[in-house]
Amino acid sequence: MKPVNFKIYLVGQSEYGEMVIKYKKTKQGTWDENDMQTANNLCKAGDSMKSTTKRYGLANATLYRHVKTGITASKLGQFRPVFTEDQKIELVTYLKDMDSVFLA
Repeated sequence: MKPVNFKIYLVGQSEYGEMVIKYKKTKQGTWDENDMQTANNLCKAGDSMKSTTKRYGLANATLYRHVKTGITASKLGQFRPVFTEDQKIELVTYLKDMDSVFLA
């Protein structure tokens, strides 16, 4: 599931003198990874970026960045996972084993 992005706009003051915050849903990161991979391959094969972005509904800057770096995965948000799924499972089993040994 992809995270949902919101932009915050300060609208004005309420009747109590507090600032009113209005959240607006954005369209950032709504492209499909398969479309990005296909567009990336087409650009590397020689198609123009402008026509490719129109065909797949991508932003020019986004496609340019992904073609330049070669990464087609969406990375929204500021936090990245530290552990892989295997490492998480191993850590959980280790902690449960240690918990049962020391704090039985």
